[in-house]
Amino acid sequence: MTASSEDPFVGTWVLNFARSTFTPGQVFLKETLLTEDLTGGQFRSTINSLPEGGPPLRIEIVYAIDGRDYAVLGSPYENVCAYHRIDDRTIEIVPRQDGRVPYRAIDQISEDGLTQTMIVKGVTAGGESYTNIAIYDRQ
Repeated sequence: MTASSEDPFVGTWVLNFARSTFTPGQVFLKETLLTEDLTGGQFRSTINSLPEGGPPLRIEIVYAIDGRDYAVLGSPYENVCAYHRIDDRTIEIVPRQDGRVPYRAIDQISEDGLTQTMIVKGVTAGGESYTNIAIYDRQ
């Protein structure tokens, strides 16, 4: 698929907390994701979230889905991310924080285009493995 306004990831997505599964201590009480097509194969994703026990976050990244690292603004979790397209409805996200990969994510859009599922696998600062499944509904 070429990058265009028809890309299934483009749009506004709201975290469906009731359908999501998070490791204790990594819960987001509210989150909205806006992905925009900037043309020329570039996208901008803006994430506004409220982590449990933490201050609100606004994270922004402008990127292409080409496997290269792009700077992430406002995130305590990563300074860069690389995006790899697996198929028309699936992207792998590989973040880095000071050269270390804290987690990997597979982001997939449902066949009907109404649900985005992000499966995040990583290791906590304490060395414990975790898997979070975030379910977003298209708005």
